[in-house]
Amino acid sequence: LRCAGMSDVTMGEFWHGTDIMSQFDPFCNVIRSVASAAHVYGRRIVQAEAFTSWDHFIEHPFGLKALGDEAFCDGLNRMVFHQYTHQPRSDVVPGWQYGAGTHIDRHITWWPMADAWFRYLARCQYLLQSGRFHADVCYFYGEGATKYVPGRGHFRPALPSGCDCDCVNADVLEHRITVHNGRLVLPDGPSYRLLVLPDQRIMSVAVLRRIRELIEAGAVVYGLPPLRVPGLGDYPKCDEQLRALAESMWGRVTDEKGERALGKGRLFWNVPLTSVLHRLDVPMDCEVLAAAPGSGFRFIHRTLAGAEVYFVSNQQAATQRVRCLFRVTGIAPELWDPVSGRIVRLENCQVVDRRTMVPIEFGPRQSFFVVFRKAASEPAAAAVSCDRAFPALKPAAELGGPWDVS
Repeated sequence: LRCAGMSDVTMGEFWHGTDIMSQFDPFCNVIRSVASAAHVYGRRIVQAEAFTSWDHFIEHPFGLKALGDEAFCDGLNRMVFHQYTHQPRSDVVPGWQYGAGTHIDRHITWWPMADAWFRYLARCQYLLQSGRFHADVCYFYGEGATKYVPGRGHFRPALPSGCDCDCVNADVLEHRITVHNGRLVLPDGPSYRLLVLPDQRIMSVAVLRRIRELIEAGAVVYGLPPLRVPGLGDYPKCDEQLRALAESMWGRVTDEKGERALGKGRLFWNVPLTSVLHRLDVPMDCEVLAAAPGSGFRFIHRTLAGAEVYFVSNQQAATQRVRCLFRVTGIAPELWDPVSGRIVRLENCQVVDRRTMVPIEFGPRQSFFVVFRKAASEPAAAAVSCDRAFPALKPAAELGGPWDVS
């Protein structure tokens, strides 16, 4: 994170049609790694080499869209296509090409029809570059070399599906993060309600001492006490110091679940992460109530001046009618379609447990922005009651036998 955070523009990559990158998700998701670095070190742009592939001339925008949307939900907000090959001759098709795809240039068959996809990506990237990323949880990913941010499904303890997170390193904990009104705050704006410690239980004395200072100032921390330091400097005295400091914070921890007050803050351990968030009065930020489990939805939340913006992606190649809960109330949501640019204000939406419920019908691999604007500078193109935004279509009549249209 520190290396990426030193860059003016953090950059990663993602591939299509191969697990050459995704196989590392249990310990390293490249997009989430560079996105966390950008968020915690105050960088606005998160870019990546996009859609790299070993395939040739079989990809198309619909086949690529879900993967690109997944990268957006992991924090990406600027794509750098891999790759566009210069084509100096118009009479040679498909022309000169690099040994790897995805081939995106004026000689591919769908190039004349690609404008809608390019406009879609441009609209998404504009909104996702605006404001700042919102998350409730930050994971301290530990100390030592070769530390990365895992894929969303590989955080330990597991990240609840309805909230999002960043990862922080020792440098951010010691030098950038502070506590204000019970939230862990970074100087560039992001803040978090909960800090989660790594399950490896390895930590330096200096970092644990800093974590104690944050708790005493009002932070809430989740995790078991560390058992040893990462290295042999001043060994074995260093481990003895660490254990003594940990015992002063956790007491004599057993396998039982527990919590402990420390100054203005609290420590939790061996309890479900969702229970801790519930205790902190932090409802899930975005939940998709789908008809079937594993329905394949992803989201990301950005906070802008006077607005909350959610990007929600249907990752399945099938139409899905769902109800989405967003942790915003008192403002009519607007449905922004990044394909057409159309904006519809949804009125009379139901509020459930302090969250606005929005029924949405997603087409195959379709995505929407759901925007809550306190004072819209421009009126929505249309307004419709929330329960009539996606009316169910039923056959009105059947035309039997031969017929002609005149």
